[in-house]
Amino acid sequence: MKIKLPPIIYGTAWKENKTAKLVMQAVKAGFRAIDTANQKRHYREDYAGDALLELKKEGIAREDLFLQSKYTYQRGHDHRLPFDPHSDYETQVRASFASTLENLHTDYLDSYILHGPSESEGLTSVPSESNRNN
Repeated sequence: MKIKLPPIIYGTAWKENKTAKLVMQAVKAGFRAIDTANQKRHYREDYAGDALLELKKEGIAREDLFLQSKYTYQRGHDHRLPFDPHSDYETQVRASFASTLENLHTDYLDSYILHGPSESEGLTSVPSESNRNN
């Protein structure tokens, strides 16, 4: 199977209560790919899902859109977690993914990615803040 990636994706970060309106505008303007995350600190994935419901009423089917979301580690969140922070990573990812499907009113995603590594140590040649002071 050959997957066709969209040439440009509309990002939903930092849109807050304007997310649904802006997702609808983006799709009506021609975007067919939406990027979001199950991370209420920076995204309102549930509002993007509200837009998808409205777009469906207007004749734009889920199958016509490329939906991408992300799993975010606990420290990337505020207090609104989509998983139990005491569970193992596999359980956290599964819970976050299930919540994403509910938020977006769909039964599948086209892309689900890791929203950054769990540790930054060793990713670049720049020493971490804690090592600079030693």
